[in-house]
Formats: sequence, structure tokens, C-alpha cells
Amino acid sequence: MFATEYYCLVAGLKEYSLDADTKGFDAKAIVGEILDGVSASDAAQVRLLYGYYDCENIASLRAGRSAHNPLGNFTREELEEEVKAPKRLPAAVGRVLRAYADPEGEDAEEVDTAQRFETALFDAYYATCSRAKSRFLREWSEFDRTLRNVTAASWSAVRPPISVCGANCPTSTP
Repeated sequence: MFATEYYCLVAGLKEYSLDADTKGFDAKAIVGEILDGVSASDAAQVRLLYGYYDCENIASLRAGRSAHNPLGNFTREELEEEVKAPKRLPAAVGRVLRAYADPEGEDAEEVDTAQRFETALFDAYYATCSRAKSRFLREWSEFDRTLRNVTAASWSAVRPPISVCGANCPTSTP
């Protein structure tokens, strides 16, 4: 993933094992430990990897939900500010936020605001990843997007349609 070989970093990470007595591990702490040991350029790539969770959190904020995944790069409060005036988010993600906030603004010319907000947001995230300096990140993001799309398609094929009219609907099953 990185231009620099980080054998010492990897060798220096704590050993984690998932067994019956272990209640898991703190993924945020592991990411923090990694960020402390890599160059600024490589840290930006690691943060981009976790940008997916920022997009989830932005979608949650916009929908008025209280859910917030701590694996994102921003706290809920930081994201609330970023949504209003994007400065630290990837440029394409910021462009989507500005376009949906102001459909008549210049950013809306570059973003298809006719599609769902979440679709545009994740499209922007994956487009940013596809242009990353890291080959690993480019290939991982392509795989991740494909896997999520296949998973979503298989779930939609398995689930019965949701009935709007309830038990009295002719398409309802007992």
C-alpha cells in the first residue's frame, strides 16, 4: 500500500487474537498506532481507506439518524461542520455535499443531483479511491464496491417486496 516499506511498523504492532475470552479489539486504536508510524503521504492513504465510514456517517447525518460509526476519520461534531462547509473531506465528496446543498450552484453542474444523495456520495468516494496513488487502495476500492453491489443485489433478490397497504393488500402473503 505504501511507497515506504514498513516492516518495523508491522512487526511492532501488538498481537491481537480473537478467542472466547477476548471481547474484541479497538480498531480505532490500531489505526491510530499505524498513523503514528507512517509518513504524511501514507497517512492520507490510510485515512482515505477509512473514508467509507465518513460517507456512511454523512448519509446518517443527512437522514437525521443518530448512528455514527467511530471508524470514520471525523467525530459526529466534526462531520456536522464538514457537511456545512467541506474543507477536510476529499474534494469529490465535498463537491457532492455542496451540490446537494445548493442545486443551483456551480458544483451542481458537475454532480448528477437527480440520483439519490447516497449514490452520488459513494460514487464520489470510490472515484477518489480509483485515483489514489496507492495501487492497493485503487484495487481494494474496486473490489469493495463490487462486493457491496453484489451483496445488495443478492439481498434485493431474496427479500420479498415491501407492501405499502399491509395485510389487506392483494400481494401480501399470510
